[in-house]
Amino acid sequence: MLEVPAEAYRKVRHTLRYLLGNLFDFDPAKHSVSSGELSELDRYILHRLDQVSRGVMQAYEEYCFRDAASALTDFCNLELSSFYLDACKDKLYTVAHNAPEVRAIQTAMWRILHSLAVLVAPILSFTAEEAWAEMRRMLKEELRSSERLPESVFLARFPAHGEEIIPWSDDLDKRWQALLEIRQRVNKAIEEKRAAGALGSSLQAMVRLKGGARELLEGYKSRWPEILIVSQVEVIPDGSELSIEVSKADGKKCARCWRYLPEVGSRKDYPELCSRCASQM
Repeated sequence: MLEVPAEAYRKVRHTLRYLLGNLFDFDPAKHSVSSGELSELDRYILHRLDQVSRGVMQAYEEYCFRDAASALTDFCNLELSSFYLDACKDKLYTVAHNAPEVRAIQTAMWRILHSLAVLVAPILSFTAEEAWAEMRRMLKEELRSSERLPESVFLARFPAHGEEIIPWSDDLDKRWQALLEIRQRVNKAIEEKRAAGALGSSLQAMVRLKGGARELLEGYKSRWPEILIVSQVEVIPDGSELSIEVSKADGKKCARCWRYLPEVGSRKDYPELCSRCASQM
């Protein structure tokens, strides 16, 4: 009878721990970047956080605590763990810790952590307070109040809202809905290959996107591997209806980023790494 709420609690707690763990070297006052410096992926997840936050706060006002808990659990499960945090692992684990793209991800993570801690506090009081205490330990004493981290999470304000906080637009929203629809179709095709024993993890996959909207496919050509969490993506926008093909990626597995790329082994000094990972050594 308690298995479902217990699993939901573990998911929220593990999400908070994961965010804290990836912010170990992040000083919000020193390393945060502006919203304009965030990637579209970072801004997308913060936009979704804003939407979820509005719904959770409305649920609290109406004393619908079950609805609030479900919204927070679904956000941690379906949008953070299954998408954003997974997509960010490549940069977090393989790019220099002080690189601009890493600091942008950490900025988004800090905002997510701050909002989640405040939003779960009414229903997971001790867990939220523990996370808040860890956040405060990350800041210097003189910065705690200026960073809006009072002594207790129960003294903090609920997240602010508005497009001026996270720049977003209807065009971006439509674009990302289209991107995520393609991602859903790719995930289904990958799962079919895995079920047939042709693939293991998604990083073993090479995805061919043929047809579809040229602007969408080519505009995100360099970012498709990150969005789809695969090693290689080939884009062929020939004007036909979008078709998706999944096959095993060419090349060897990079020992550092785990992507499969033809270039792995081309560097004599780092024969087990791809060129990007070798450049980070």
